[in-house]
Amino acid sequence: METNKEDLRGVNTNLSYFTLRKIIGWIALLLPWSVWATAWSYENSLSAYYYTRANVLFTGMLILCGVFLISYRGYQKKDEKISDNIITWIAGILLLIAVAIPAQYKYFDSGDCPTPICHANALLGGIHFGCAAIFLVLMGYLSIFNFTRGDKPFSENKIKRNRMYRICGYGMWVTLGVAGIMLFVLNLGDKWPRLILWVEIIDLLFFGVSWLVKGKALADLGILEED
Repeated sequence: METNKEDLRGVNTNLSYFTLRKIIGWIALLLPWSVWATAWSYENSLSAYYYTRANVLFTGMLILCGVFLISYRGYQKKDEKISDNIITWIAGILLLIAVAIPAQYKYFDSGDCPTPICHANALLGGIHFGCAAIFLVLMGYLSIFNFTRGDKPFSENKIKRNRMYRICGYGMWVTLGVAGIMLFVLNLGDKWPRLILWVEIIDLLFFGVSWLVKGKALADLGILEED
């Protein structure tokens, strides 16, 4: 029996994108703990690990995730307001910008910069955190509105996956919103200096789980059944 080349190519493509989704998900989940274990220090934000000995690991993981997102090709539907491809392409670019423009270095005035790129410019710092925040907003949108799409009627397993996608997407948005209120309205940044760090960890948890579900990683572990 002859194998249809087009069918085989389609299967291989699907398998590769499941793997790609899993890699993106695992990068998100492992990033906070891997940089902490490498630097062996408790910083106020993940961005601060750029200025530690975890610099190469931190930037490498973000660049890898950014490149994967840019190269990702999701499903395209005529009735989609914003396609997967547009969202992931923009998100990948934002992630690479955040790597190229690091956060402000709090010890810049000491004159001892541990990395080639080192600054205390508030505008550049704002661009860095702005790109990171918009990235998470886009990933939340993707999880809520795009990952939940599919041919109806939905199966019971698809309904469960959609529930998880929405929890992850809204979780990212709510965490960012609460953090914004605490930082810019209630001015609790000085009282809780590691607030940003924990917001990033929680958001990356939601982001990572969403992509792992999309990549059928939970099905591989026997946690969530697939159709």
